[in-house]
Amino acid sequence: MLGLGEPQQLQLRNEAIAGMTLADLQTVRQWRGHTAQSTECAVGPRLQRYVRGDGVGNVSVRSIDGDREIARLKGPRGPVRNMRFGPHGRHLAAYYHAGSGTQWWVWDLDRSEAILRVRNVVGTAASDFCPDGRTVAVGLRDRTVQLWDLHSGQQRQSLALGGRRFASALTPKAGDWR
Repeated sequence: MLGLGEPQQLQLRNEAIAGMTLADLQTVRQWRGHTAQSTECAVGPRLQRYVRGDGVGNVSVRSIDGDREIARLKGPRGPVRNMRFGPHGRHLAAYYHAGSGTQWWVWDLDRSEAILRVRNVVGTAASDFCPDGRTVAVGLRDRTVQLWDLHSGQQRQSLALGGRRFASALTPKAGDWR
């Protein structure tokens, strides 16, 4: 690029981005989204539905168009602290924190049922869906990462990490955890 070194290329790119205007953006519709009772909110990958979690473990699955409740999912007692949709929008991972410890559930939104329940998870950043939507990884407090098959609900693999800190991420090749 014009014989510039990497720092100059980056600066030029950033200046070009900063010069862009957003004149075509306008409010088309407003919806409540995150209410006073909500502890967490997440939007699905197809932008057709979103979820709201509350302080007692309930998840409200809602349509973005019209803000209509599609389903109400009753999780364990305790606030919903983080939610993440799978890549195709069928599955939802929800992290619950209660006095008895942490739990991480995966919901099948097409059937409105929990298909996976794992206790003693590390935290909200220690889980990820494989891009193909068939496998999910979750980190546990015992410093292991478990890989789960979402179709069967069976654990596929457990990886010991020793004393290292981690956040999980699945590569595009199904089940190849890094």
